[in-house]
Amino acid sequence: MDDHEFRALVARHELDCRHQPELFTRTTAALAGLGHAVILLVMLLAAVGFIWTLTGMFTQGFRLWRLFLLAGCGSLLWSIGSALWLRQLPPDGVTLTRDDAPRLFELIDKLCRRCSAPPVDVLMVDAELNASVVQLPRLGVLGWHRNHLVLGLPLMMALDVKQLAAVIAHEFGHLRGAHGKLGAWVYRTRRSWWMLAHSRHQAKLGANVADAALGLFFTWFFPRFNARAFVLSRLQEVEADNLAHQTVGRRHAASGLISLGVHSRYLQEVFWPDLWARARQRNAVVPRPMADMRVLLKDALRHEHANRWLREALKTLPEAGDTHPSLRDRLEHAEQTPALPLLPEANAADVLLGDRLGSLIETLDGQWQARQADAWKEAHDAHDRAERLLVELAESDTPQQRLQLDELLLWARTAWQVDDAAAARAPLRAAIGRHREPHEARYLLALALLDAASPIVSRSMAPQESEELLEAIELLKGLTFDTVDTGGYGASISDPHWALPAARQLESVLEQREAFEQLKPVRERLRKLEQEAREAREELEDFDSPQTLAAARVSPRVLRETLHLMKQEVAIGRAWLLRKTSPAARGWSLYLLVIERSGSLRQPDVNTWWETLRDRVPLPFPFMVIDLSHPFWADQARVDLVQQFREASSGLIYTASEQLKDQL
Repeated sequence: MDDHEFRALVARHELDCRHQPELFTRTTAALAGLGHAVILLVMLLAAVGFIWTLTGMFTQGFRLWRLFLLAGCGSLLWSIGSALWLRQLPPDGVTLTRDDAPRLFELIDKLCRRCSAPPVDVLMVDAELNASVVQLPRLGVLGWHRNHLVLGLPLMMALDVKQLAAVIAHEFGHLRGAHGKLGAWVYRTRRSWWMLAHSRHQAKLGANVADAALGLFFTWFFPRFNARAFVLSRLQEVEADNLAHQTVGRRHAASGLISLGVHSRYLQEVFWPDLWARARQRNAVVPRPMADMRVLLKDALRHEHANRWLREALKTLPEAGDTHPSLRDRLEHAEQTPALPLLPEANAADVLLGDRLGSLIETLDGQWQARQADAWKEAHDAHDRAERLLVELAESDTPQQRLQLDELLLWARTAWQVDDAAAARAPLRAAIGRHREPHEARYLLALALLDAASPIVSRSMAPQESEELLEAIELLKGLTFDTVDTGGYGASISDPHWALPAARQLESVLEQREAFEQLKPVRERLRKLEQEAREAREELEDFDSPQTLAAARVSPRVLRETLHLMKQEVAIGRAWLLRKTSPAARGWSLYLLVIERSGSLRQPDVNTWWETLRDRVPLPFPFMVIDLSHPFWADQARVDLVQQFREASSGLIYTASEQLKDQL
């Protein structure tokens, strides 16, 4: 079942739940019970078959069919047992006892009583801006849960005690089952089975056997149960918010949600980029992020971009798999007006952890440094390579031999990464002046100009726009509307790949400027572009019809970092970079990075490695990773398409055997 089918099924179930909520809950709970019964029945039959066959071998003599039956029943028992019990790992973090943080435990005990929630078995603190209740079933999908409350230290540093109490009360809403006992059981069952569905391939023995034994359950039954349970989980989130409102108060719950939204953007856009920028100067890991957060998180709510972060958070919709309502919906449900909260007089970490806070920071920072040592060294080495690349590009761009468009864009991105946005302007303007269709260069130049401009505020506060802002707006308008701009660049006929992000950026700028009379045509154009993008994506991601493929024309300098990564990946045998087009999606294209596995024994998981690799490959454009060992591509029905990939010799960018020859 793909995402589209899942969402359609969820939408139908939401209607059913709205009309007959009690019947819907009982039916879903019955399906959960049926799932438990099926798993138990399969295990029971396998155990009976194993014992009967083993007894027969001793009493009635050896038979070859008994040996096969014994091996089959034993493998079935082992693989199901592995899927049910072996991968329920506890969450990461530092475990706290009552002696470590008596005031924090006092707060938790008080909230447990007020929320009528079962007690917390284990309290842990980790390094995330989040809180969660992790229920680890002692008997796998059969239940008997052990409750772990995990509080992020950044979360406790960002909120005051009342706001933190509201967050914990929300989590206790899931423990208590505010939507009824059946709903709570369905909620826990969904989470347990979802975890098993995503982890059973890691069984230590016979992952394929486990898939064969549980394949029908997880590919047919679970997605349909999950769609029903997803609807109930959404209701659970609303009920959990209600419990937080009743226990702590609507104002504290709402201000905590707003504060988390702003702090999340601060960490993402300011704190972590600044911290990782230090890798340029130092090869060894020295940062202490938790110690830095203790001081710097106080600045998030009064940061110059805090109001913009809040506005954007209010417009953000939850991801497809997220059962939480949007921030705007949660604030409306709390009947609170969206506004930045006041700075807390004292954060929850200082108040509730007391003397234990210092040692906790030291422990978490030590764990972070140990985990990030390799990544930190790689970031340091990547910065050195980027500096050398900048020198190489500058020396290669001569009047006799000009750089290609993608190399000028590489120059701009690298200069931005190494120095700042201002350093990217010269190569971007060169790309616009020299090349016929520099759409990406126009978009990047607009972003660089916005980065250099003063913080964007309403026209009532700053009626005169800066030259940088005016030029950026004209560039974005040209890309969005296919018009002739006034920046001296000539006609700007948009590439659809850049028209959409330009329209989104233009909408954001006009909103901040409160240029409401200009927003209507921009939003109309944005809706049209988003529809075109959806249709093009659906067409280009369809691999059932005949494919139009060509080698991607990319400069070797642009591929250099990608090839450097591939040399470190022993699992990669060969790689192709292809460009797919379709007559039904004119102007659009999709880049495909096709990976053929090597003969190495160290091979990552066939189901998930493509996603991990996609997040690591530094190609400067959107692309899809195709791992030919993935079950979808290894299917016999796609033999001809896979052969078409392999025959695209001009698109071959990497061969491990040639790399081995070079090393020898």
